[in-house]
Amino acid sequence: ILLMAAFMRFYGIHWDEGFPYTPHPDERAILMKTQDMHFPKLDQVGTLFNSDKSPLNPKWFPYGTFPIYVLKITESLASTITEQVIDLRTYGRLLSSLADLGTITGISLLGLQAFGRRAAVLAALLTAFAVLHIQLSHFFAFDTFAAFFATWATLFAYKYAQEGKTSQSVYAAIFVGLGMACKISLLPIIGMLLAAHIYYIIRNPSLTQNLRDKLIITGSYCCLSLFTCLVVFMIAQPYAILDWAKFISDITEQSEMVRRIRDYPYTRQYIDTTPYIYQFIQLGKWGLGWPLTIISVAGLFWLITRKMSFLGGTIMITLAFILPAAILLFNNSSSSIALACLFSIGILIMGFAFYARSDRPTYLIACWVIPYLIITCSFEVKFFRYMLPVLPMLILLGSGMLILQIEKTMGLAQK
Repeated sequence: ILLMAAFMRFYGIHWDEGFPYTPHPDERAILMKTQDMHFPKLDQVGTLFNSDKSPLNPKWFPYGTFPIYVLKITESLASTITEQVIDLRTYGRLLSSLADLGTITGISLLGLQAFGRRAAVLAALLTAFAVLHIQLSHFFAFDTFAAFFATWATLFAYKYAQEGKTSQSVYAAIFVGLGMACKISLLPIIGMLLAAHIYYIIRNPSLTQNLRDKLIITGSYCCLSLFTCLVVFMIAQPYAILDWAKFISDITEQSEMVRRIRDYPYTRQYIDTTPYIYQFIQLGKWGLGWPLTIISVAGLFWLITRKMSFLGGTIMITLAFILPAAILLFNNSSSSIALACLFSIGILIMGFAFYARSDRPTYLIACWVIPYLIITCSFEVKFFRYMLPVLPMLILLGSGMLILQIEKTMGLAQK
């Protein structure tokens, strides 16, 4: 599967050969910022801590800087090996393709943990052939990197919820921090990370039976995890802190752009498009095809309602998805987005009580996918690539639903 996926991602990587600059506007902007950077000489290392003078401060934060630094390091290493001049686009797109191959690997490992071997193989295969994944692997934009880090963060959070190893918590936090250093829009994944710690403390009676002690331990573990995320984020994107004013200014601009508080010509195409419905239609037409789109979306609702009665499932979908989405349809202010996200995650965490112990870790996937979809699909501006960070999860849930239902029907043993 990985060999087939690699062929489809590396093939045609020079799709714009002959153009002096890439026709992809975001890729062009990112590459220009990368070219403007350089590593300081040894006697100039002190300038790195001066945001105005540092040669590694992009002074541009619509995207995170971690992939930019990775590309710059790759270019520098390549220049020591060969004197041949290679277009920076090639390096960037190779990195993007490798990130997507890492996503396929991660989703198969998560599928193996959550649903078994058959579902893992099917999810990996469908992700490998997903058109949107193949397309975005041919650009050096950061959606493939965001999907990679989100997938691996979910994998280690899942493992921690089951086994409670400190190393798993640290790895999950590291991947979350790196993911936010690619795209700050991954911020809702912190809810899933905290849910994993809350679940492990609550389900493990050997730690303590006292409710007060459980709350203290849970709070301590969550704070440690958040601190790890922050440290990793600061290392991977240091000028978000050192150049705080510019960082906040650019993030505010992007936030207002996606909500069309600021009007740009390239966002007017989304006027009068219907939130949530538009993304579903685009997935069916261009991203996955209609059969896989329907199965993937159905898999999400199957996950949050399995083992529940019809009434219980209806209440859960209403409270965790429909109500927060309705809030954002009426008011998409920053405070409303934060409220809707927190409310959804809170309801999903309470949903642990309705699941058998063996099924609860799988429920963590919903704690990441649903808040992200609620926020992202409510935006006035609906760039299709915004769906990529959760698309592998949706494919996995659809695959898990199919395989488990087939095994149940045919009486097959889980492998």
